[in-house]
Amino acid sequence: FHLRLVPWVGVAALVSVDGKTAVPSKGRAFCFLPLPAETGLPVHVNGYFELSSNRRDIWRGDDMAGEGRIRAEWNKALLEDVVA
Repeated sequence: FHLRLVPWVGVAALVSVDGKTAVPSKGRAFCFLPLPAETGLPVHVNGYFELSSNRRDIWRGDDMAGEGRIRAEWNKALLEDVVA
């Protein structure tokens, strides 16, 4: 396979506003630009995710084989091993 995968992820959180603790927000996913996907975390996550061809979704699919499965496992590893 000729995938160029880079294990890089960052998180961003608003911790205070005018010295007051900020209310946790719904975290979103980014791959340099915002994606429609919410992370379910109280932080935003930016990373080298493998995206669908229309750049609207993070590649998923446990039922895939070959390159598609590698892409899905890559995204899962970024979220479970790098972010966590």
